[in-house]
Amino acid sequence: MTFDELRARATIERHGYRVFDGEYAQMSVTLEDAEFLYSLVRLIRPTGVLELGTGLGLSGRFIAEALVANGRGRLVTVEPDEKLAARAAGLLADLPVLQARGWRGVKPDLVFIDSRYDLRHGDIEDWLTNGYRGLILVHDSHRDYPELQRGAGVYLPGVDGLWLGRAA
Repeated sequence: MTFDELRARATIERHGYRVFDGEYAQMSVTLEDAEFLYSLVRLIRPTGVLELGTGLGLSGRFIAEALVANGRGRLVTVEPDEKLAARAAGLLADLPVLQARGWRGVKPDLVFIDSRYDLRHGDIEDWLTNGYRGLILVHDSHRDYPELQRGAGVYLPGVDGLWLGRAA
């Protein structure tokens, strides 16, 4: 699937962005953030990506499509909310994605942290202090996450903000 096809697909009702309304309206990354994820994965060509916070599956769809376009790699995505995980499963079913209950033992080249706010502080802390040397991308980094001071990275402004870096 080309990038233009993916973008178009994400904006039609059955497959992504605009279908997320009502209680899910604020649950998804913006289309621009999803496109950034796709471009980043295409650029760095990871063999494994870990996504903490599957949500509705839009960001996972873009990550997995980029892995397919690269010709290699797999996404492991973790969503503790079973209702959300089930909803995302349909959006991700045709891609190299493993929906997992936890991330222990996963050795990714890129970690995308978009977990629930009550879990995110701990997720950031864990990945910046556990000896991991790969890239970390944190969504909604416009919020106060003092744990990011443990890493070396850059804040990318936008609607929700992204932080891209690694452990210091």
